[in-house]
Amino acid sequence: MKNYFKFNLTGQKLLPVWLLYMFLFLIPYVYIQFRLQGFKNQPTMEHQEAIQRLLEMLKWYGVMLILFVVRYAITFFIAKLSIKNTEFKLKSFEFNGRFGEFMGIIILGIFLTIITLGIYSPWFIKRVFDFFSENSSHEANSFKFNGKGINLFVI
Repeated sequence: MKNYFKFNLTGQKLLPVWLLYMFLFLIPYVYIQFRLQGFKNQPTMEHQEAIQRLLEMLKWYGVMLILFVVRYAITFFIAKLSIKNTEFKLKSFEFNGRFGEFMGIIILGIFLTIITLGIYSPWFIKRVFDFFSENSSHEANSFKFNGKGINLFVI
């Protein structure tokens, strides 16, 4: 049995990006979740106090939205590391995607998903897969993702 694929990503290469993920996304996310849980357990209050609580809650949801952008940014670097550290027949895959282009896709996708109440999310996922497949290559052979957003929507 022949073994054509080889994955060279080591923990030593991934550790800095993983630590970045932990400190810039996961720890703040857990903290915000605990803060938001506190809002659910509040007794009834006067109108003015309720408005203050609502504004405070919206502030935390805004911070959480920023955290999701950070999460996707770190995802870019993990995907880039994974693609570049994969070999097929002793030749490494190449990745030529630009971070700025990816973040444009992410910010627009999050915005459209929010304003369409989640309906856009399958097309957003498809666009992310398009980005990674179209910017990856092996021995000058590029890839294409043939999935369709409508198929994901039906699922």
